[in-house]
Amino acid sequence: MQNSGTPKRVSIVVIGKCGVGKTSLFNKVVDKTVDIGYSCRCQRLRAGVYQNDVCDIQLIDVPGGDQCASHCGLTYGPLNGIFVVVEYHPRIGSTLVDAFWDTFQVLKYDHLYLVTVVVTKMDHFTAGNKWATAGHVEREICQVFDEDVGVHRVL
Repeated sequence: MQNSGTPKRVSIVVIGKCGVGKTSLFNKVVDKTVDIGYSCRCQRLRAGVYQNDVCDIQLIDVPGGDQCASHCGLTYGPLNGIFVVVEYHPRIGSTLVDAFWDTFQVLKYDHLYLVTVVVTKMDHFTAGNKWATAGHVEREICQVFDEDVGVHRVL
């Protein structure tokens, strides 16, 4: 692939409930730590850009729990992706998927092809009888979102 000299701009909005780790994901990807305190109280959109030789990735971080702010993030400009952030919960088939649908209600089904589900706080996973390893539970999460929701990209 030939680089034309001007990196392509990829814009992704990050939405999810309050406290699920949207701002932590944002800070990790753009490699900057912006301490804004308890981000759910921040009533503004933040945009940050991660740059490399191939493309510029613009992440738009919206306040959690606010459907208006999430909708504003969707109208920020042309989007290449939507990260729907949900917090890990052992009840994958109900609690985790319900959290996705609660967040997804600000979207239209036309947006589904842009969605990547990002499951945060996987460090809360503990091995047990149902899943022996984190890898097992991660495969189960991917399968549930693929079959029950129709989202094929899960991080």
